[in-house]
Amino acid sequence: MPIYEYRCKDCLRRISIFFRSFSEVEDPKCSNCGSLDLTRLISSFTVVKGWGDFMKDMPSWDSMTDFNEDDPRDAARMLRHWKDEMGGDIGPQGEEMIARTDAGEMMTDLADM
Repeated sequence: MPIYEYRCKDCLRRISIFFRSFSEVEDPKCSNCGSLDLTRLISSFTVVKGWGDFMKDMPSWDSMTDFNEDDPRDAARMLRHWKDEMGGDIGPQGEEMIARTDAGEMMTDLADM
């Protein structure tokens, strides 16, 4: 069931058109102004990784020679890397935790969160 996105050349609106099957795809019509002069856009997409896929790409503790487990800034760097790899939103508490460890607070000091 494809959903295609278009930009109308007349009213410049971005529209999405749902088709029940690939065989039903037809010339699009702007739902705002009725124009047939549309440009198809490339839609964004997300690749979802499972927890196992994410963990297999993580370095082993033995290879993390530049990681100081007693430095909260190193923990913040690692948390930021994990966040970027997972590609998800960690919410305001997660962002606060990264900001506070980046500012030098130890993870054990974050119990008030």
